[in-house]
Amino acid sequence: MARPSTGTLTPWGPEKKLRWFLNQKIQRSYHDDVLVRLKALRLEGFQTEQYGALTLDPEKFPVYALRVTAPSRSKPTVLITGGVHGYETSGVKGALQFLENHATDYAAHFNLVVFPCVSPWSYETVNRLDPIMENPNREFKAEGKAEESRLVMQYLAGLNQEFDGHIDLHETTDSDRVFLPEEYSKNGLALEAKDVDIPDGFYLIGQKGFVRAELEKSMLDSVRAVSHVAKANAQGMILDNPITTEGMIHIEIPGCSMGVTQAASRLGAYTTEMYPDSPRFQGMTQAQVEKLCSDTQVACVRGALDFWIKH
Repeated sequence: MARPSTGTLTPWGPEKKLRWFLNQKIQRSYHDDVLVRLKALRLEGFQTEQYGALTLDPEKFPVYALRVTAPSRSKPTVLITGGVHGYETSGVKGALQFLENHATDYAAHFNLVVFPCVSPWSYETVNRLDPIMENPNREFKAEGKAEESRLVMQYLAGLNQEFDGHIDLHETTDSDRVFLPEEYSKNGLALEAKDVDIPDGFYLIGQKGFVRAELEKSMLDSVRAVSHVAKANAQGMILDNPITTEGMIHIEIPGCSMGVTQAASRLGAYTTEMYPDSPRFQGMTQAQVEKLCSDTQVACVRGALDFWIKH
């Protein structure tokens, strides 16, 4: 999500990665923010399943998925993922909010599978990368190194279901000007903070070659009822990619979450990107901004689901 690197560096070795890990600090609680809310859920027709735990601390970092208990072959199967990048708060809280307020209504139309927080350690430490400095949203592939991604893929394979739709909830934040140069440096590439593109507003990423104009309009119109949509820069670009329509780009990112199923070739697969640091939100409390961002994520999901119900 940045311009081409400005040079090459020496990739980080095990010792430097370990020093990075040891310097990370707990900043919030996965237990309090996620597990407590999951435990409080009483969703008729859903079951909660622990699909694994991070080997770093299995007792502290169990990971859960919620799914319709009795999936029907007559209904589309839709995947919703949050917290693939743990630091992207509304990805996690938006998924939880959707479960709490809307999941049972949509279960009449879809076989829903929801992962509220794929990367719990990264959620607690507010990180883009996982404990071994892998980016989970590049590791949804057979040879993937991120444990968080592997656990999701193993669980999905065990369901033996074909997925028709997928919405992956993300944020673009000002902290990307720190996280992305760090990630590039770890991989032996130089990137300056000023070269990190951060659009002001919500935008959607679809897979290259799969444009669904009416669906994408439904999703973005739902977003506009809650928050603003990012405009292209002077070159007509977002993230150095030409927009398809305002707030919409289509690109190919190997190993990303939205490509974990074949949904892009069916009903559609999309990555959301909310911008919590917009100047438009100045004067709001952190709690108000988080709620607005979560509301926006839910609006986008509902825009897709409502469209699929009608079409």
